[in-house]
Amino acid sequence: MNLKRVKLDLMLSLDKLLNGNLCSKQFKTALERSKGKVGIDLGANFGVYTELLAQHCDFVHAFEPEPNVVKKLKKTLADYKNVQIHEVAACTKDCKIKLFHRNEFNKHTLEGCQGSSTFSQKNNVNPEDYIFAQGINFLEFLENLDCEVGIIKMDIEGGEVDLLELMLERDDLLEKIDFIFVETHEKKIPNQLKNQAGQNRIKAKSGTMTRIKSYAGYVKTTS
Repeated sequence: MNLKRVKLDLMLSLDKLLNGNLCSKQFKTALERSKGKVGIDLGANFGVYTELLAQHCDFVHAFEPEPNVVKKLKKTLADYKNVQIHEVAACTKDCKIKLFHRNEFNKHTLEGCQGSSTFSQKNNVNPEDYIFAQGINFLEFLENLDCEVGIIKMDIEGGEVDLLELMLERDDLLEKIDFIFVETHEKKIPNQLKNQAGQNRIKAKSGTMTRIKSYAGYVKTTS
């Protein structure tokens, strides 16, 4: 696996990237190096990271399948002409999916309508409260992009496990990408997925890196 150009950050929380209104050093560096390139926000939510990407990248693709969240996302990004919102979920294939709402789901509040997941076993969702949404083959989406990708931010509530596993096997796709920041959900996903997420960490660290830094709950690989 050739990861010479890919810096892969696997984190327990993407909140560590932000310090008030300021980015962490790692994320700020990635943003600066993404000028003239494309940014991709998987699980855009209300657009906090999408805005940051839009301010640095030439163009941004934002993926968000939850309709109640998309309403707020569109308002947040209304003034950005370099952002395309995809109202679909990033998956490993084209498919219809069940999007399970959180236990505290309330479509009438901003806090209450976020955090939906494709995993009914996730410990903070209600397996009986879901909607159907469209999922697209994200690997195919990347294949069809005829440009360099500066940053992919991935926060898809457990769906990152399968998607990242396949991405790590695709040198041709990884060569297009400079930085990948991923929020992992080991504390909320079933044990089987926890093991799979652990294997993804091992794969990420097995590439041709010259240095690997490890922090509490955080693994950063640098070339």
